[in-house]
Amino acid sequence: MKPLPPIFRAICDTLASRLLLAEKGWACASWLENGHIYATDGFIAVRIPDGDWDVPPPGSGRRPGVLGLAWSASEYHTKPVAIRTPSPGTVRCTKCSGLGRCTCLECKQERDCPRCKGTGWEDDPPPVPVCDGLGVRASLANLLLAHGVAEVYVAKKAKTARFTFDHGGEGLVILCEAAA
Repeated sequence: MKPLPPIFRAICDTLASRLLLAEKGWACASWLENGHIYATDGFIAVRIPDGDWDVPPPGSGRRPGVLGLAWSASEYHTKPVAIRTPSPGTVRCTKCSGLGRCTCLECKQERDCPRCKGTGWEDDPPPVPVCDGLGVRASLANLLLAHGVAEVYVAKKAKTARFTFDHGGEGLVILCEAAA
């Protein structure tokens, strides 16, 4: 069996991925569909061609929205945009321990943390700009850079950016508003 590309494993193992799985009741972080194995943490979606991968058995059923994203390279600009290193100095939220969610003491319901507004960070750094007022969240930029993804291709219409990684893998990252 081939080891999974590190970025694929990282997406499967992120805290956001585990929380998404628990919230939706999904049994597995990855799933097989249309000849690819997919994984998402809700912010980044990745896929690799089906093969002899060292991956848990793919879950059954698709994840809403992932297949409907713009996976075709023709939907993206052909000139890549470099991802800059985000501003340093973020501190995990002390109220929610970086989870972004906590239980309200009054109503006992789980909700976005009031201190960090659901981000998991006390001091959320600004997004890394990529083009036309759009950027990549700092935590996502750090994840991409840590796994050798140094450039992205911005979508022509959607608020996503496409990237590729080893073993024929490709991914999409959701863009947000950012100062130029």
